[in-house]
Amino acid sequence: IAAGDFDKNGFRALLVADGSKLRWQQLTASSARPAVQLDAGAAANGMAVGDFTDDGRSGVVIAGQDGVVWHPRALGTAWRLLFPSCQSTAFEGQSFSCSVEAINACMETATGFTDTVHFTSSDNAATLPADSAVNPNPQSFTFTLATLGAQSITAIDIDNTLPGGTIPAMITVDPGATHFSVSTPPTVKAGIPLNATVTALDQNGNTVTGYTGTVQMSSSDPHAEFPANSTLVSGVGIFPVTLETAGTSTVTATDVSTLITGTSGTITVTSGVPGSVHIVTGTNQSAVVGTAFSAPLEISVLDFYGNPSVGTMVRCVVPSSGASAVLSSSLAMTNASGMASVTAAANIVPGAYLVVVHVDEPVLTSPRLRPRKGSPSVSFSLTNLANVTVQ
Repeated sequence: IAAGDFDKNGFRALLVADGSKLRWQQLTASSARPAVQLDAGAAANGMAVGDFTDDGRSGVVIAGQDGVVWHPRALGTAWRLLFPSCQSTAFEGQSFSCSVEAINACMETATGFTDTVHFTSSDNAATLPADSAVNPNPQSFTFTLATLGAQSITAIDIDNTLPGGTIPAMITVDPGATHFSVSTPPTVKAGIPLNATVTALDQNGNTVTGYTGTVQMSSSDPHAEFPANSTLVSGVGIFPVTLETAGTSTVTATDVSTLITGTSGTITVTSGVPGSVHIVTGTNQSAVVGTAFSAPLEISVLDFYGNPSVGTMVRCVVPSSGASAVLSSSLAMTNASGMASVTAAANIVPGAYLVVVHVDEPVLTSPRLRPRKGSPSVSFSLTNLANVTVQ
């Protein structure tokens, strides 16, 4: 008989020579393994126990009729399944990962373990992995719990009965995010980024600070520009969004996995930076000196995104000498349709000339502005006719 901590797990055991068999029986610990037998090959005349190979394994040297026999204890033998890495809380309906590991009696990873495991949970509505081999060991699996409160998940070896059984993972399920709130300014200029604040909320309207989903932004504006998909911090995130179409728009946040969503209130988008001036009517006309031209000089102004530029001041410039025009005003403001006009009359000098109309404010530039669809100024071609009297 020999006694010692053969498994190096803090518990003593007995090794008993019984004819040609050796019985190895752990003496203490609630998780003591049952007796195992080693074949000594013949009646044992003597034995010694120790880590003779200096690799952490206790073994037995037996002196018998067949000579000296060495019986090492296999470290890789699986003894128990557990979850070495698993979060203690999860959100209702949101997936999370836990790793499953098979260990030996020395609480070390069981080498060469490839058994198939089956998963169960105290949550009858849980989504669990299919039966799968733990290879490599340990291996990560994905779970989704759907019932609030304290729950457990368990891994069971279905190929072999492990002496140490399994230790379940205990997880508290909290209410998950059911929708987003999306807060934006009520008005914005086209092409000017606005900040959309997205908050993950539960069914009672409380902020879900542990929300870890990925959010994607979209808009009813087909030309809107968005940042890359992103996660929230403590349940809140700010996303810069650029709207480009004048009128009304909304901004929507959507979880790319669970598809929970939220939409902002109505955003009024006004015209952006004036980009181009276009002639509507009034060019290539003539009038007798001292009389009015028949059509007004009418222009439209668009911003860089093709929206009518509302409330934009334009300036009309006529030649300072020679043939020219007398205008009703040198300044005009665009209306709700982005249009403005002035009337003109020929002065007393016959001849052809140009009336130049341009936006009467600095034309701003920005990296976000699209290329201008046209020129920032236009020219009306007018001709003053001599007053010829037929005799």
